Amino acid sequence: MLVISLAPVLVLGYRMGRSEEQILRERTVSHLTTLADDGADITDSFVGERLGDMRVLSRAGVGTSALEVAQRDKVSQSIRSTYRVYRTVFITDAAGRVTGNPAGTPPPDDSPLLQAAMQEIRAGREYVGNPYLDSGSGELLFLIAVPISGGGRSAAMAGAILGLKPVADWVRQVQFGQTAEVLVVSGDGHLLASSRVGRRIFEDRLTLDQPHGAGKSRIIVERVDYRGKRVLRVQQRAVEAPWFSIAEFNVDEFKSLINIQRGKAIGWALAMFLFNAAAAGLLVTLIVNSMERTDRRERELEFQMVQKDRLASMGLLTAGMAHELNTPLANALVYVQMTMEEVGEPGSPLRANLSIAEDQIRHCAHIVHNLLDFARRPHEPDTTADVNTLLAKVLKIAEPYCIANHIDIERKIESGLPAVAADPDVLQQIFANVCANALEAMQKGGVLTVTTSFLSPSKRIRVEIADTGRGISRDKIDQVFDPFYTTKREAGIGLGLFLSRNMIKQLGGNIYVASATAEEAAAQGGAAGAVFTIELPVDAAPLDPLPETA
Repeated sequence: MLVISLAPVLVLGYRMGRSEEQILRERTVSHLTTLADDGADITDSFVGERLGDMRVLSRAGVGTSALEVAQRDKVSQSIRSTYRVYRTVFITDAAGRVTGNPAGTPPPDDSPLLQAAMQEIRAGREYVGNPYLDSGSGELLFLIAVPISGGGRSAAMAGAILGLKPVADWVRQVQFGQTAEVLVVSGDGHLLASSRVGRRIFEDRLTLDQPHGAGKSRIIVERVDYRGKRVLRVQQRAVEAPWFSIAEFNVDEFKSLINIQRGKAIGWALAMFLFNAAAAGLLVTLIVNSMERTDRRERELEFQMVQKDRLASMGLLTAGMAHELNTPLANALVYVQMTMEEVGEPGSPLRANLSIAEDQIRHCAHIVHNLLDFARRPHEPDTTADVNTLLAKVLKIAEPYCIANHIDIERKIESGLPAVAADPDVLQQIFANVCANALEAMQKGGVLTVTTSFLSPSKRIRVEIADTGRGISRDKIDQVFDPFYTTKREAGIGLGLFLSRNMIKQLGGNIYVASATAEEAAAQGGAAGAVFTIELPVDAAPLDPLPETA
């Protein structure tokens, strides 16, 4: 009788497990699809921008005069110096011979690389070759080329050899689960980049799934990988290059997760039966509480996935903006520089105007590169910044607001601080974000206190920015650095502190917050407000003491 009464409960547990399995599989496939799509988009963006560079070079023409050849060589050198991924930039004549003074060392005229490219160029098509392993540097390189038209037919080509490092850097930073892997594979199956440490780049070969037709094509399959393990694979073809982006997830790990969910479901069902035998009222209470906890957990997981998707969309939007802006800016810069070489003597009004235009174009390019810092892999800064000077600038900008809103500024600045290894613009943005939040918290006036000090044991600079505002409650303080979390209902999107923390982490530092609301402060006998503490590593000898700031 007991077994008969237990059967419906076990059936219920099994059905709950099956439902969890379906949901888990759909979420896993969705995430793998996003990773594969992102890999293809990153590859297309990188190769597309480089083909754009070659189109700029191709517009320099095929003339043979000394001036025209010199102009083409200048454009080649400018492209190679601006974008460090290039190993060589060159132009060939209609016979496939390299002409002029190329930027870098081009392949020999009779090399298979040039011969394969010239077949496509003579057919009037752009060319993106399969990567190969350079024996000298051990780096993966590939050749791209675009036709140079003359006399109504393809007469020559503008080509370059460049590395795959930007794509490989993006792939290496992807993380998902314990056994998931993101790969970029050439059309002949050679492994070009992998998120898993220990993979043999270009030595390992993968079997690609059919079809391989033109344009983007996505394939979702289960197959056996190179380790003999069954994996769930999403394969996405790139458009600009004959390569594939692949995201894989170990089926064993997936089944383990399913078994855990199924075991939990059956366990919950058994618990329901046992508690029902003991006390029906207690059972109802436990079921309700369990369902509420499960519902909250699922809502939290769903919220986190939505946040990640929104951040991914921002990254793709940034990459799209850079893709649209980089090539026109590069074109404008090259032609301004060429025009400056052809106009009058140094100091002439026209040359001065062109110099101003060149500076403004470079400034725009710097802004585009700063946008890409959000999505790209962190790199070591090659500049240093003076923390005290940057804080003085931020507080000088904030003074009119503070006066109008009855906020006093108290400075506790330690002079002679060492320099910080950081871009001054990035560090000033961080300080401005934190100070703006502090001022926003003091709607009825207060005191903004800025303190700097040098921590000699750890060789770090500490910056404390404190306010006497409304404070942050204990149940909310862990969320202040989350993306899109904000207490400003009428303004703000909740990215200031999130981006600031990411930038500080990239500099090797950290940021902490301590706070108390008026009620919490009264109970503890303290003062309301928040204190944000920023610690940054130093990279130079102490600077001369700063003059006192009024």
